Amino acid sequence: MIHSRTLSASQFPGFPKTPGRVLSAIFGLVLFFLFSHQADAEISLPPIECGGSCSPIVFDGEVQPLDFANGVKAPLQDFVNGSADSELFLAAEDGILYIGLRLPKTEVGELFLYFDGDRDDTLSSSSPNALAPRSEDRSLWVEYLTEDFPALTQPIQSMGQNGDWVEVTNPDDLWDIKVGFAKPWDDPDFVHLEVRVDMKPASTTFNEPLDTGLLGLGIHHMAGGGAVQSLPNDPMGPPAEEQTLTWETLLFELPKTIPLQIASWNIGQMPSVIPDAGAGEPDDFARKLAGLEIACINEAWSDEDRVELVKVLNEVQESNGQAPVQAVGLPPDDQGGQTTGLLLLSARPFIQYEVREFNSDHCAGWDCEQDKGAIWGRILFEGGAPTFNDGQQPGNADHFIDVYCTHLQSGDEHASVRSQQLDALKHFIDTTRAPDRPALLMGDFNIVGSQPSSPSSEYDSLLQKLDIASLTPFDMVNSWTSSRYDLGVSPLSPGPMAPLQGTSIPGGDCTATIFDDLVGGTRLDYLFVLPAPDLWPSWAIALGPSYTIFTGFVPTISDEECLSDHAKVKAVVSLVKTELPGAWNPTRDHRMTFRTLQLTDHGSGGCCADWFTKEIRIGNSEASFTDEQTPDGDVVTPGWSVSRLMSTTDAEDLKLEVWESDWPSDDDVYDSSAHGKHARFRFDHLTGLWEESDNSATPVTAIGNFNDFPDGMTWTTQGSGPDDHATVVHALEAEEP
Repeated sequence: MIHSRTLSASQFPGFPKTPGRVLSAIFGLVLFFLFSHQADAEISLPPIECGGSCSPIVFDGEVQPLDFANGVKAPLQDFVNGSADSELFLAAEDGILYIGLRLPKTEVGELFLYFDGDRDDTLSSSSPNALAPRSEDRSLWVEYLTEDFPALTQPIQSMGQNGDWVEVTNPDDLWDIKVGFAKPWDDPDFVHLEVRVDMKPASTTFNEPLDTGLLGLGIHHMAGGGAVQSLPNDPMGPPAEEQTLTWETLLFELPKTIPLQIASWNIGQMPSVIPDAGAGEPDDFARKLAGLEIACINEAWSDEDRVELVKVLNEVQESNGQAPVQAVGLPPDDQGGQTTGLLLLSARPFIQYEVREFNSDHCAGWDCEQDKGAIWGRILFEGGAPTFNDGQQPGNADHFIDVYCTHLQSGDEHASVRSQQLDALKHFIDTTRAPDRPALLMGDFNIVGSQPSSPSSEYDSLLQKLDIASLTPFDMVNSWTSSRYDLGVSPLSPGPMAPLQGTSIPGGDCTATIFDDLVGGTRLDYLFVLPAPDLWPSWAIALGPSYTIFTGFVPTISDEECLSDHAKVKAVVSLVKTELPGAWNPTRDHRMTFRTLQLTDHGSGGCCADWFTKEIRIGNSEASFTDEQTPDGDVVTPGWSVSRLMSTTDAEDLKLEVWESDWPSDDDVYDSSAHGKHARFRFDHLTGLWEESDNSATPVTAIGNFNDFPDGMTWTTQGSGPDDHATVVHALEAEEP
């Protein structure tokens, strides 16, 4: 039996003796009953067939993250003591499973690994015998020492027999499992373990897990001080050695992706004294933009045109049963300057946004009258703000992407000005983006894109300044996420680059053959993916982003003119998780932030609601925001938030009041909840449960548990008419200080 090798607490240096273990066990039981949810015990792991083309995993005991870049990364947390988290890396290449563990260093540690070799049968079987170890299952035990004489004991492999474990003695029954151990000098607080697993007995070439696409995997690590890390990474405790359903299920498949439709369009709607660049009017563009989730609009110069475009677009969205679009860049300018001619449109809620104008000395000629610049929006890409219904599910506050919309100096002779603007744009991006995920950059750059580019071309300089002239170290290794940074450039497979599609339509003149005419034409408009600066990103873009050109040729308007002198460029990009989130850990303190993401007005009687709040609160931490601090409009991101540090057993009430200024008459208080005038909630730090409350602060609806959404949740409330009422998208976010 494997556990006959386990040292007792009194024999195990660094482990607490019985009283400490009893307390830990009691606390573990408390957590077991308090936590009402268990995270889905599944991990999707792409099975990569390298055939010699992958960067080899260096198996020397030292866990180098990029060795595992074809796989996934996940935390392993200590839910009993709240000690430092461990890191788990998994990769499957050429039929071999690689496991990398980065563990907080103690004097001694034990590692148990459990493998369910016929997971498909285990999950589908109704027989109790299938839930206990069987002959196709394996386990591995190993012990390591880190101090005077660092060492790794000889691993012991066992197999299932009659619901128990017996040591494997027949070499034909052994799985080929190798274990490496290291104490890296440049990672002195951690020890590293690497495990290489050939998931089949030596006597056969048939690999059941890869054939069925499923493997059960349990990890149980114990170290000094009572620290425990395990897979599944679950606050309910480590996997049970003789209960296979308590182990994680590895799905040998690509992880789930979340598609996002994006577009950029220079619509050529000029100030009233200058003719428009095409035949289109704001309502024409609105109808062609309907259904997109995120769009960057250039050259919507007049206040009237911008307001009309958004108004008609939302009328079309409503008639199609789609979420309303929020626009950043509508008048009045939130930054107090002139219009940039930009609109960033989103049918998903904005978490944050900012409008920046380029410095007044970073322009030339007529462009100096246009106040060009950039807009940044942090946008939720799943959950959104659907039509309110009682059956809604909470959204994930970690499902966001940073999007940038810009328009650079025109004129071939002004490359030096564009270079200055690009420097300012890059600084704007670097100081606002989340470093753990890709960002999107789109707009009219007035730089001719060609392929292949010349090292001295302005396009090449553009790529250099944006840090996308070469692949990141992660993208160089990873083979199941996209490494296309300029979505307009698509390689043919096999063969040379696909012919580029131009986006500039001189004079807006076109015919039914315009799309063919643009092949090899002048490309000025771009959709860029900016890869994550972090060495290992938590999100990536999945393989195969689509990319299409829409010229705006509409024969019913004119057989000689397009809507604009620029084509619309659009794409579908799919976001995919490369690092799994942790679980809610109540033994750690968390800074909880209650945020108002979006307000939608249903009762002001016209544009535009002049919002403010007298109170947004968590417990006794509260804030207020005036109408001068809050954007006006029918659909806005108000920027209201309040934070509070919460510890193990804290439980607090949350409240939001929504008001509209009606000076000189009385201000209007908005109904924003189905359970009373104001939106109220309660959050319990110990259980991780977030609930919606009524006006007496009594919980009435369980929203969700932070064990399923450890970074935070979004939730939509809506008041009712006939008086002023609003739909509000709330977020409750958690961060370990």
